[in-house]
Amino acid sequence: MKHLAYGHTRNKSLVETLTRWVHRMLPGSLQFPQVTSGPGSVHARLLVGIGWLIALAVQAALLIVVAELVEVAHGVMELYLDLAQQQLDLTSLYVQATTPE
Repeated sequence: MKHLAYGHTRNKSLVETLTRWVHRMLPGSLQFPQVTSGPGSVHARLLVGIGWLIALAVQAALLIVVAELVEVAHGVMELYLDLAQQQLDLTSLYVQATTPE
């Protein structure tokens, strides 16, 4: 039996993993922008930072929308369960009323 060498890898956060994934999907010119030092570089980095903040805000809004949709789905399922219970009660009352004694 072979002994595998243990190499500890650090845990990466979801944000870090998503950032690297998005960075790899970008075209080459956007992955490594040719930003020179000077007043333009601060402006460009500020715009990139604002873009990332907007992207994170959109993701957070989408997560909130999904959470609301899950709550609505649970409410609809509870409504169907209540309607099924009422139908069962009405059916049993009908059977009791129509059966000859």
